[in-house]
Amino acid sequence: MVTPAPEPPGIRLSFIQQRFDEGTAKANITVMNYSGRQLPVRSVGLDWAGYPGPLQRRPYLVPTGFTIDLRYWLPRPDCRSDAFATAPVGVVTTATGTIRRRIDAEGLRFLRRIWKLDCNQRLLRRSVRLEYAGPWRTVRSDGEPALLGSLVLTRRSGHTPIALTDIQGSPIFELALGHPRTLDARRHRVGVPLVVSSGHRCDPHSRGQVTTPFTFRLWATIGGEPVTVIAVPAPPVQVRMLAFLDRACAGQ
Repeated sequence: MVTPAPEPPGIRLSFIQQRFDEGTAKANITVMNYSGRQLPVRSVGLDWAGYPGPLQRRPYLVPTGFTIDLRYWLPRPDCRSDAFATAPVGVVTTATGTIRRRIDAEGLRFLRRIWKLDCNQRLLRRSVRLEYAGPWRTVRSDGEPALLGSLVLTRRSGHTPIALTDIQGSPIFELALGHPRTLDARRHRVGVPLVVSSGHRCDPHSRGQVTTPFTFRLWATIGGEPVTVIAVPAPPVQVRMLAFLDRACAGQ
């Protein structure tokens, strides 16, 4: 049996976003209390140019020896800033003062990825409206049932060419894009064919344990610049996809 090394004494702060919160403003400030005393937290936040905003009230008594994730709602990002010119700092206030610590390496990886994804999504949304649309119909793809619809890009501003390059499904859905995939400078709207299939993941464990069934990742270019976004379908489309999955799995 291996005994883990003891944690160094003190208070450390980190940042995390759970997988089921991807694509939302929900995140967490992680408080690691190895100070030898209880830590009566009043508020938490970030001191960082990428996510400027006030501290958020989160009263919680963190016992010594515990690591606790406290909810932190991401403020509107400043995507024009040189965000990582200075190191992000986590902040905790208590009844007796303020604790400031640099976000550790693991938290910094989360923060970099989430900030970039957030800015990408805002850039894409300023340029186009993206929606999953019908008419939906059941087809055969590689001999298996599939749901055929489209991803519709409707221009909101500018004339910059926008192209979809790839899409990734989830543990229970496989997605594939057809052609055309580009909204060129002369067009206002384009529908990109979208094929949805079960990916042969019909076992009860896969379906029962999945926490992110609709967290679909989309790769695109805006004026040639690559961006990655999370594109979650609207609730009525989710219902349609689940109904298709029920029928597809029942036929296996």
